[in-house]
Amino acid sequence: YSTDIEERRKENTGKNIRTHHHTHSSDKLSSIKLEFGKPFNKGRFLDTLDSMPKEVFRIKGVIEFEDNKTPLLLQYVAGRYEISRYDHPETADRYLVAIGQDLEESINIESFYCH
Repeated sequence: YSTDIEERRKENTGKNIRTHHHTHSSDKLSSIKLEFGKPFNKGRFLDTLDSMPKEVFRIKGVIEFEDNKTPLLLQYVAGRYEISRYDHPETADRYLVAIGQDLEESINIESFYCH
C-alpha cells in the first residue's frame, strides 16, 4: 500500500472510540478490540503502523480512510502489513483487533488519529 508524503501530513482527531480488552494470562498474551466511529487520516494511520512496538504481534480489522470511504481490510503481522479492498460492504463496523503482550502499554488508541 502506498501513499504520498503530503497525504501523510494531514491532520485528524479521533472521536467515538470504544475498546474491548481480553487477557490470556497463562501465556502472557492479550487481545484488544478497538472500535472507531470515524475514518482515519491515511498518513497518521500508516505512521502509527510503522511505529508499532515488537510486543504487538498481530492486528486485523476493517478500516476506512478520509480520502476514500471504501471499506479496507488491514492485516498486520510482526511489522509488516497489507491493506486491501474489503468485499463485504454490509459490514458497517470499523474496528481493529490486536494481539500481543502488554497491549495496554503498547497501543495508544489515540495514536491512530493523532500520531
